Amino acid sequence: MASSLSHIKPFSWADKIIFLWLFIDLIVHGVLESSFVYFSLTTTVAKAQPQSAIGKMLHWVWLEYGTKADAKWLILDPCVVSVELLTCTVDTLLCAIVMYTMWTNKPSRHFWQIILCVCELYGDWMTFVPAILEGATNLNMDPYFFWLYTVGSNVVWVIVPLLLLCQSYGHVVSAFKAKQKAE
Repeated sequence: MASSLSHIKPFSWADKIIFLWLFIDLIVHGVLESSFVYFSLTTTVAKAQPQSAIGKMLHWVWLEYGTKADAKWLILDPCVVSVELLTCTVDTLLCAIVMYTMWTNKPSRHFWQIILCVCELYGDWMTFVPAILEGATNLNMDPYFFWLYTVGSNVVWVIVPLLLLCQSYGHVVSAFKAKQKAE
């Protein structure tokens, strides 16, 4: 009897790492950033008093980030909350879609991967460029906290999407070249 998973090819090492990244990305957007949106829309991170152990842990993360990196994360900043609302819904869904298309070896994988990467980069842009244009008044510019918290905890969401965009570009170009040869 043939397995219902017989159409699934084994992952390359690169795809294993990408799949793991997507899973981590899904958890960060779907759990961690969703908690920020919840705190922001029900009160603020600065005023929230969660009761559950998980709520307290997630709240601590945002208090730490808000006090050590960017004070806008402590209040209801419309730009930050809007971007995070989009990120915790759309990006979480896109992570799941890309993981599914990888798992099932669907040809649409790179289409969805490109959309996810553009969303990630747009979120980074809308989070940090307005802060810079405002003169970084809410950013903690102490070198230790700036590099560890602000840059260190966010740079991966710039580098990885850029790398995945390059990968998808290569696959899309190869597919179109093959199509041109066939015509």
